Amino acid sequence: MKKNSLWTLILVVVVVTLPLSAMAENPNPGVLPPHSHTYGKTLGEWSAAWWQWAAGIPAENNPLRDETGEDCGIDQSGKVWFLGGTQGGAVERECTVPPGKALLFPVLNAVVFNKRR
Repeated sequence: MKKNSLWTLILVVVVVTLPLSAMAENPNPGVLPPHSHTYGKTLGEWSAAWWQWAAGIPAENNPLRDETGEDCGIDQSGKVWFLGGTQGGAVERECTVPPGKALLFPVLNAVVFNKRR
């Protein structure tokens, strides 16, 4: 299966399952439903802010490349604390999040560039 087809399949699965989860009762009130507005932004707007945060930090101390958690606090501000995934593979990190912060982390994140020849 081509890479682009795989990412399209994953996106379709996520888009199809999100409305189903939003219709169910929320068993964990600490997890906000996809249609909620938190601190003045939609989930889509917060996701865009996460990407800006992740892409705006230089590679040498980018939390997505961090293997220990020492860089998790870089460029964090406001009421929402961003947690970084990885650029592939597994990693175990320790990160201290200040009290009272909401957490935002990607379940799946990917960037695919189509290079035309």
